[in-house]
Amino acid sequence: MAQHSETVSFGRCSPQAILRRVAYCALQLVVLLLTISVFSASVFAAVRFYTDRSQFEKAVGQESLFYINASNVALAEEVDQIPGRNRIVGAIKYPGEGSTLTFPKRSTGLPFSFELTAMEPGARWTFDDDEDPSQNLPTFDNALSVGDIDNHQNDDWRLKAFNDEAPRGFGFVLRDNHGASGEFIQLLDRQGNQVAVVQIGNQTLEVFLGVVSDIEFSEIRFDEDSGGDDIAIADFHFALASDVENVDLGDAIDALAAVNRREQWFTVYDEIPPALTLEQPDPQLEATDIGGVALARVRDELLAGVLAVDACDRPAGLSHDMPALLPISTTEVTWRASDQGPKDASGEPNVVERVQQITVVDTQAPIMVPPPGKVVEIPIGETGINAAEVDLGVPQVVDLADPTPDVSNDAPAVFPVSIRTSVLWEAADHAEPQPNVATAEQLITVKPEGTNTAPQVGNSTASTLTSQPGGPYPEAFNGEQPPGQWIYQNICVAIPDNPRRDWVYQPKFLSVGDDGITMIIDEAWRCEDGSSIAKPDSRISKWDGDGNFIGEIQYPSSNDTFVMDPDGYLYTVELKYSDNGLRVVQHRTDWTGNMIGSSVWVDTWKFDYSNKASGIPRLDENRLSYARADTRNRVIYVHDAEEIWVYDIRPEIADPAPNSVGMQPERILGVLNGGLPTLNKDCRSSGGYAMELDSQGALYVIDSCNHQVHKFTASYFQPDGQFVLGDYVGWMGRCETSTNKACDETTKTTKGYSCTNETCTSLERNNRGDMTGQFSGPRFLAMGPNDVLYVADSGNFRIQRFAPDGTFAGEAVSTGSGVNQGKHPDFALSNMGRPKAVSVNSKKFFVVDQVESFVHTFETSPCPIASAAVFPR
Repeated sequence: MAQHSETVSFGRCSPQAILRRVAYCALQLVVLLLTISVFSASVFAAVRFYTDRSQFEKAVGQESLFYINASNVALAEEVDQIPGRNRIVGAIKYPGEGSTLTFPKRSTGLPFSFELTAMEPGARWTFDDDEDPSQNLPTFDNALSVGDIDNHQNDDWRLKAFNDEAPRGFGFVLRDNHGASGEFIQLLDRQGNQVAVVQIGNQTLEVFLGVVSDIEFSEIRFDEDSGGDDIAIADFHFALASDVENVDLGDAIDALAAVNRREQWFTVYDEIPPALTLEQPDPQLEATDIGGVALARVRDELLAGVLAVDACDRPAGLSHDMPALLPISTTEVTWRASDQGPKDASGEPNVVERVQQITVVDTQAPIMVPPPGKVVEIPIGETGINAAEVDLGVPQVVDLADPTPDVSNDAPAVFPVSIRTSVLWEAADHAEPQPNVATAEQLITVKPEGTNTAPQVGNSTASTLTSQPGGPYPEAFNGEQPPGQWIYQNICVAIPDNPRRDWVYQPKFLSVGDDGITMIIDEAWRCEDGSSIAKPDSRISKWDGDGNFIGEIQYPSSNDTFVMDPDGYLYTVELKYSDNGLRVVQHRTDWTGNMIGSSVWVDTWKFDYSNKASGIPRLDENRLSYARADTRNRVIYVHDAEEIWVYDIRPEIADPAPNSVGMQPERILGVLNGGLPTLNKDCRSSGGYAMELDSQGALYVIDSCNHQVHKFTASYFQPDGQFVLGDYVGWMGRCETSTNKACDETTKTTKGYSCTNETCTSLERNNRGDMTGQFSGPRFLAMGPNDVLYVADSGNFRIQRFAPDGTFAGEAVSTGSGVNQGKHPDFALSNMGRPKAVSVNSKKFFVVDQVESFVHTFETSPCPIASAAVFPR
C-alpha cells in the first residue's frame, strides 16, 4: 500500500537563522542552503517566498482564487464533461510538450484567462490521479497531476496568464510530491525572459507555496526534481500588480543580479532528530462506515493528536501507514517524523517512529422504521386470522457499519379479532462481543367486516429512510478493497457477467408518484472491456410500488435533479461548459429494462451564445444556470442567473416526432420583470436557481444569493395566438419594512409574494434569515399537487412549505448537520443535513441526504389555505 504523508508545520530556515543555531544543533558547515539561479543580461526581481498561506494572503491584500475541483476543471476548453477519478484531461497544444488546459475568463469569472501546460513531451494532466485504480490516494483528490507516462521522470509544468495587467503574486497548494528535494519555481515576463528562480527546498505534503515579486511576471514554471515523483497541485492564488503595490519586500530574497555574479555553496548537517509526540497512544473511534470508519472522516482528528517538532525550527514531515478504512478491530499504526536533513554525508534525513493502537468499535444500533400499522377485516363470527394471511410488510433498516443486520419480529401465530395486537420488530447488527439491537412497534388491528373506520391524518413529522449500502454485494463494501475492484474480480471475471442493476446505490434525487412508481437518480455498476475495475454509471432508475426494478436510462445532467410534469414526461437540464450551452431534454417514461445508450428523448431545446437577441438586456451565455419547460402553455423559461427569458416551443409541442433544436433569437417572447434583472448572480452559486410551476402555470424561481423566492403569473398564448407575458407578483423572504404594508415588521417576513426591491427593504445583508418564512441559501423547490410549495432551505437545515398565497404552512427541521457530520452529528432519523433538493406527491415529500445516501420520507399533513391578499406595487 502506498504511504500517505501529512505536513504538520510550514516555514523556512533562512541561511541566517540556521547559522545562528549552528552551536545548538551541532551542525557542520559545508555548502549552500538557498540558491537563487541567475543568468547574465537579465533583469532580476526581489522575491518573497511564502509557505504560510495566511501570510501570503495578508501580503497581497486582494487576490483571485481558482479551486481545483471537478466542476472547475470542466471549465477548460479541452474538457467536454465533468471529470471523475483518474480522468485524463487536456489536449496536446504545443509541439514537444505535454497536454494543455485552457481556462477562458468568460468561463471562470476571473479577471484574466490562463493556460496550464505539462512540459514533458507526451505527458498528460490527470484529475484525481490514483495511479493504481485499487487505491484512492486522498492527497490526489481534487487535484491535478502530471501522470507518469512510460516512466517519464519529469513532472514540470507551467502556467501562463493572459491579461493587460500581469501578476506580481502567485501561489498554489502542492498536495503531494513524495517529499523530494531539488525543486524550484521560475518566473518569466511577457517576453519570456526569466526574472527570478526560487529554490523551494524539501517540501512534502499539503504545503502552500507562494511568491510575491517586485517585477510583473506572466508565466510561472514549476521544475520538479528528476526522481520521477508524481505530483499533485491544487487551488491557484493570483494577485495582479495593482493588488500588491504596497507589499513590503524588505526581507525578500535578493534576486537582483549583476552580470557575472558568482555563487558560493554551503551545506549544513542536522544531527538532531525531530521529536514525535502521540497525545493519544490508544484512541478509540466509532464505526461510521460499512466495516469500520473511513480515514477521510477522522484524519483531522487523529492528526490533531500527533505533534512532530524539529529542533532547528524547520518544517518536520509526518507520515503514517493507516489504511483508507480502519476496520472494526485494533489497527497498529506507525507514525514517522522526519526532518529536512541531511544528517550526514549520505544526504538522508533524521527519522523517528512511534506506534499507535487505534481501535474502532460499533456501539450504534441499526436505524429501523417499522412497517405502518394496519387494520384487517375478517368475516363476522370468526375469532381471528392466521399470521400467515396478514402481510405485515417489511421494516426499513440501515446500519452505517453493517450492510446486513438481522431482522425479526414476535408476531403471534393468530391475530385475535377486536384487539389491537403489538408486533415488536427487532434489528440486530453483528457487533462483537455483543450485537447492538434496535426495536420498533407495529400495531395490527383485526375487526369484524364492515366495522372499520378510517383514521384521521394528523400533523405528522415522522421520518423514514431507504437505501441499501451494499445491495446484493455487501462484501464489496466491507472496506477490505475498493468496491469497483471487488465487483470486477468476483462478478466481471469470476462469473463473468455484469453486476445486478436492481438495487439503489448512491441515490441523489428521487420522485415518487401517488401510484408508488419511483424515479431515482443513482448509480449502477458495470463491467467495461479493457478495464481492470468495475465502474458506476450515473442513471435514472425506475421502480414499482413494491420496490421492484423496472428499468433505467442514462443521466447526463450535472445538477442531480429532474422534473416530472402532469403529462408523465421527465425533464433534465444539462449544462455543457465546453460549448457554453444549456439543454432542456424531454424524456418518455414508458421504458423498461436497461435503456443506457438508447433514445428515450422526445424533444431537446438548446440555449447558447447564438440565442442572443439584439438590444439590451442580453442573455449571458456564460451564466446560463437553469431552465423549466411549461408544455401546457407551450413556453420554456431560461435564465442566466440574472434575467429570466421566455421562449416559444409551440412547433415542437405540435410535432409528435422527436425534435432537437437550437433556440434562435426569433423564438424569444420576452423577458420577465420588464426586462430588469430579477436574480442576484454575484455569489456565483452553482445551484440555487431552480424554477417550478403550479397548476395555473405561475412561475416560481429560487434566488439562493438573495435568499428569496420570486413569483410570476403564467405566460401563455391566447386562443387567437396573441402572447401574454407573465407579470411579476413579488418575492417572499426576509424583510424589515415596506412602503405598501407588504412586510410584517413584527416577524420580519413578507406577507406572501408581496415584496419588490422598490417596496421592501432589509437591514440584513442579502435578506438572509432563519425565522419561519425566511431563507438562508435555498437550493431547490418543488410544487405539490395542491399547489403547496416545498422549499429546500439548505442553510437552515430544513424544508419549509407554503400555501398558494405564500402563507407559511410548516417545516421539517433537521436535528443536526447530517449523519455523523458537523457539530451535531446525531444518529437520528430526522437528521438530514443540508437539504439540496426536495420532491413531493400528494401523500409524502422526500429529501435525499447526498453525503450519506439516506432518503428521508415525511408525511404531508393537511395544509391550511389562507385568503390571498393583494398589495399595491
